Amino acid sequence: MEVDADLLTPAAAGPFTVGLSQARLPPEVRVGARAKLRAGAALIMTGQLDELRHDLARGQHTLSVYGRSSAAVLVDCSAPIFSARDMLLQEGVTQILRPLGVTRIRLQATSPLAAKKVSIDPGATAWGALRKAAEASGLWPWVSADGTLMVSGPDHSTPPVDTLIFRRDGTVRAITCCAWR
Repeated sequence: MEVDADLLTPAAAGPFTVGLSQARLPPEVRVGARAKLRAGAALIMTGQLDELRHDLARGQHTLSVYGRSSAAVLVDCSAPIFSARDMLLQEGVTQILRPLGVTRIRLQATSPLAAKKVSIDPGATAWGALRKAAEASGLWPWVSADGTLMVSGPDHSTPPVDTLIFRRDGTVRAITCCAWR
């Protein structure tokens, strides 16, 4: 299993491969199906199946499953075209996401700014429009493991949640990571 996911990757993605003992897949395993990727009990990603590939070799039948997180629709689809003045962030986010069927949204901001003017250009992706709206308030959009679209920023008032250590040529450098609101 491999998952490409980070804060700057809007639609986390990854394949995993399994060996099949039966010739038929369960009917719920199909392209477009909702899926949850878990590592043990931990939920890693909620999204959809994009592609299924069967590989046959002597005495072997493997299935490779490719999927992306719930943000895939935001990367694949254009944002609805609209213009508005003095729009609150929540209103802008709703205008962008509602037509795409995104309903699980959580805005976590202490005081998001109202945009003087909002203008979505033709051909802009929903993710690009959402990112632009969030950045105007110093925030960032991302999708949580359970598929909820979050618009939030780092919370520097909480204790660090972890330390990332880089080892290069025997030296150790630690980077402290903060929590997100």
